[in-house]
Amino acid sequence: MGIAKRYKQTIATMKHLLKHFWLFESRHVKDSSFSLPLFKGREFIALVVMLLCLLAINLGLRYKNFLALQDAKSIEAKVALQYAKDNKTIFKLKTKDGFNLYTIEHTPNSALKDLQNKDVRVLGKAQKCTFLDSFKSCFFINMGMALLPSSTTLLDLIVAQHENALLSNLYSALFLGTSLDPNLRHVSNSLGLAHIIAISGFHLGILSLLLYIILMPLYRIFQRHYFPYRNAYFDIGVLILACMGGYLVLLDFQPSFFRAFLMAALAFFLLYSGLKLISFVSLSLCVLFALSLDLSLAFNIGFLLSVAGVFYIFLFIKYVKTKSMLLTVVLFNLLLFLQMMPIVHYFFPYFSPFQLVSIPVGLAFVVFFPLSLLLHIFGFGGSIDFLLLPFLDMKFHLSEVYTPLFLLGIYIVFSLASIFSKKAYYLLCAFGICFYAFNLWVYIKSLV
Repeated sequence: MGIAKRYKQTIATMKHLLKHFWLFESRHVKDSSFSLPLFKGREFIALVVMLLCLLAINLGLRYKNFLALQDAKSIEAKVALQYAKDNKTIFKLKTKDGFNLYTIEHTPNSALKDLQNKDVRVLGKAQKCTFLDSFKSCFFINMGMALLPSSTTLLDLIVAQHENALLSNLYSALFLGTSLDPNLRHVSNSLGLAHIIAISGFHLGILSLLLYIILMPLYRIFQRHYFPYRNAYFDIGVLILACMGGYLVLLDFQPSFFRAFLMAALAFFLLYSGLKLISFVSLSLCVLFALSLDLSLAFNIGFLLSVAGVFYIFLFIKYVKTKSMLLTVVLFNLLLFLQMMPIVHYFFPYFSPFQLVSIPVGLAFVVFFPLSLLLHIFGFGGSIDFLLLPFLDMKFHLSEVYTPLFLLGIYIVFSLASIFSKKAYYLLCAFGICFYAFNLWVYIKSLV
């Protein structure tokens, strides 16, 4: 009975924290806790110098590895993507040093074994490539490819629980950040599910909440008998961060999850230091720290979209105030969807009115993701396949609209101005609505 009571208290505390987050007031009492500035003059200068030194060290190490790659006669890498093009097979490789390489096998894809997510050795040489290009991708001339031996992996365990190959691919993308099959990518683009499937801060938040629900009642039992003086929230927070750090390593520092982990660690530090938790300065610091560790993140679309998503979340928290939790959740998802559209369409042009389905799907995903994860851990991952099978072969009509660079520049200016002006934020919302309306008009016109 005591455990049940403590569990109810934990749930009540979680509800209070969630309510505090959604209804967060940006106004603070002067000199109160959580209102102290993050940095002052000299501290900021010292931080910039430290980040520049860290960037210089990492650039030096990367340049050394780049020179070694230019002289290499063979490489060992993981196949991140394999697809057919013009009766040839294209491989996207990721080396242990973090270089993204493309190579071609002059054989139809249908005649080759599926090597995606496998470790391979490729004989050949790197085509001439500048150091700047290496942050994006370079080409490796393929003179022979061999599959390297490997032991059973988590990917194999996921695949073994599903009879349908597309579902295996979907769950491996959800849990391990692997690339989506083209058929699933079409469904994802049509329903606007890319931000849900691609591992990001959304997944980190759900996993952290799941760990909190599991660990807190257990911690309370031991705390009562052995260490009643400890701060349970602090200890559980550290433990959750450690678990998420291990997951980050397992994902091979997947960019958007890496950004989310850095943000979570910084938020934890700020929370227990009495500093501003929701701050554009803290977001900037997190981005600069990530780039100082790996400058190639500046060319990673997933990382850039992830940062933009957090930026618009902060704007929402700053300006949107409602007394209804339900209304807040609806507005949060709708406004974030509209505000991200102009940026997403700079990289990906696909549009369908069915993309609004991503809003209720995102809410349901909060339950689906931890449930499916637990089922896979205990070997029953295929038990809910019947729920997803009807959607795998769905075909949708898509229109294409790219955001022009000049329009993106204007939108970014309005976005930055929104940090200081509520009117600019309203214009930003209007911009998103108009952009959606224009895409809808293009879509309807393409049906005629």
